[in-house]
Amino acid sequence: MNDEKFTPGPWERAKNKSRGGSGKVRGLSISRVVDSNGVVVAFMYPRRRQVANLHLIAAAPEMYKFGDEAVEIMRRIAGMFGVPYGLRDELEEQIEKWEEIKRKARGEE
Repeated sequence: MNDEKFTPGPWERAKNKSRGGSGKVRGLSISRVVDSNGVVVAFMYPRRRQVANLHLIAAAPEMYKFGDEAVEIMRRIAGMFGVPYGLRDELEEQIEKWEEIKRKARGEE
């Protein structure tokens, strides 16, 4: 994934700090997702649906990595001797579907 154009994970919802200067965390942001350096990678207006979207966006790098790992396992299984052709075909279809999803996520479709 070294050639990816997006900010590398992990991402998380930002933490709001107190305004009094104490630096204490007041809770999770309802509008921002940040990377591991605290740089904002997504911002949304704080409405109910957008908060749900923030959770999804924050989990995106982990889901992307999990998908790649799952596809690698599927490739190994599909390449094994004795795998029924029907299962091999299904695995190859799922692998291609994952590649389509990744192209969409990268803005290539």
